[in-house]
Amino acid sequence: MDTDKCTSLAHAEDNILSQEGKVDVTSVEYQRMPESLRNLSDSEIKRLNRQLVRKMDFYVLPTIGILYILNYIDRQNLAAAKLQGIMEDLHMTTEQFATAVSILFVGYLPFQIPSNLIITKVSRPGMYICFAVTIWGCISAATAAVNTYGQLLAVRAILGIAEAVFFPGAIYYLSAWYTKTELGKRIAGLYIAQQVGNAFGGLLAAAILHLDGVYNIAGWKWLFIIEGSATVVIGVICACIMPEFPHNSRILSQLERDIAVWRIESEAGAAEGTEDGGAGGLC
Repeated sequence: MDTDKCTSLAHAEDNILSQEGKVDVTSVEYQRMPESLRNLSDSEIKRLNRQLVRKMDFYVLPTIGILYILNYIDRQNLAAAKLQGIMEDLHMTTEQFATAVSILFVGYLPFQIPSNLIITKVSRPGMYICFAVTIWGCISAATAAVNTYGQLLAVRAILGIAEAVFFPGAIYYLSAWYTKTELGKRIAGLYIAQQVGNAFGGLLAAAILHLDGVYNIAGWKWLFIIEGSATVVIGVICACIMPEFPHNSRILSQLERDIAVWRIESEAGAAEGTEDGGAGGLC
């Protein structure tokens, strides 16, 4: 029985192999392939795939990267506000300031899981992410209105809840566009964006803090107003240009949509087949 099973598996592997320049019509991949791709040679499909990935890297990845920079800046701007007297204005001790910084994660960490459960149910994950961006931008800007330590704690905790949407949501969003082998480099790109935010966030804050006293508004309040407002504006812009899923993306041609969907479905099917095969033991 085991010998027959191994023979059938070997025969299936032979069927998957394609003739030079053509996709084998007996393969499982071919059966999943959209009609628009079946007449293309293997080299044409590879060329179309490279073209698709370049387009995704041009449209999808930079948008997510910019939003991640804003996510990091709005999370860390309280530290910059310390330089312009927020502790004195709100009569905070060093311990209270440290609590205000860390309380953001009270909302940030636990709400990542329910947020990702929600994003898998919505039909427009890009819009969902951008909506969260505009919400946390408003909350960040509203920090300028706090007058007491307790109000600051409340705003920071709510900000953490709003920002919890982004990172796990961004990973889910990218996984709808990129294969597993491609996704690793794109996630690394997100961490590069984080470092960009770390590098230039301080410079931006230093420039904004020079507005201290303009219209009788403290520099740290200007920091939250300007950075929060910028986040709202960019969030709205990204909501207008950010593609959703490959199958309904306006930035792709019909042929590109077909191959984008086929890439992800083929990979999912291959993984499922591997799991099923592994359950039966090794030959």
